[in-house]
Amino acid sequence: MKNKIEIIKKLTPMDDCFMRVLFKEKSPICNYLLQTITGIKDLDIVMWETQSDMKALYGSHSLIFDVLAQDSKGVFYNIEFQNGGSKTILDRAIYHEALLISNKALKENEEFSNLRRCITIFLMPNDIFDGKKQLYEFTLAEKNNRLYESDKVSIIFINSKNKGNKELDDLMHDLLTADPEEMKTEVFKREVSKFKTTRRGVKNMCKELEEYVKESEKKVKILTYINLIEKGALNVDEAARYADMSVKELKKEAKRLGASL
Repeated sequence: MKNKIEIIKKLTPMDDCFMRVLFKEKSPICNYLLQTITGIKDLDIVMWETQSDMKALYGSHSLIFDVLAQDSKGVFYNIEFQNGGSKTILDRAIYHEALLISNKALKENEEFSNLRRCITIFLMPNDIFDGKKQLYEFTLAEKNNRLYESDKVSIIFINSKNKGNKELDDLMHDLLTADPEEMKTEVFKREVSKFKTTRRGVKNMCKELEEYVKESEKKVKILTYINLIEKGALNVDEAARYADMSVKELKKEAKRLGASL
């Protein structure tokens, strides 16, 4: 227990296992985060979930979104927390946006005129574009004269390396800060303190940490078997037996991780 508490003290809201707890607990952080990014102060988030499975067409790469949210006007948001990365993340973000649109923009048999706005947001410590900007936004626009531009498609990158908007500065600072007393916004101080200074919060965080470690170990094991199958060292039946899973379970988990067996 003591070791877990020491780990929890060092976690920031940007860390995956802590992020999942902050948003899972119906925290007002989600509203605050998206209000700050969009600049819409009356933005009302009516739904959000962590680790949301986004299914792709058969044989294509599926994804797990860090946070999926929807506001009262029907706009969908995919929020991704990235501690590292390179310019290839732009390709990943495009794919995230594509899956968000294909899964959420239209219900079955709806008219195209009802297409919902979908926004993918990547929050990162570094400026992967080296453009000295705090926020980069990519939209769908006609190439030369911008004769047409749609707000239905939007990919946003925000980094903490460059300063600009004061509220975004404070948001990125708090996302990368472990000690709630050093945080600049009241909502982060209050919500993060719940899991670092109260008995109930620390207990919940310890439980989440245990589950996260188990999930990580399972993911590494499955990825190892996928790699061995792809190299021809094992067949699917052998891998499932060594993994102590049925073939169906192994294929399901592989698909969830973006692999097709």
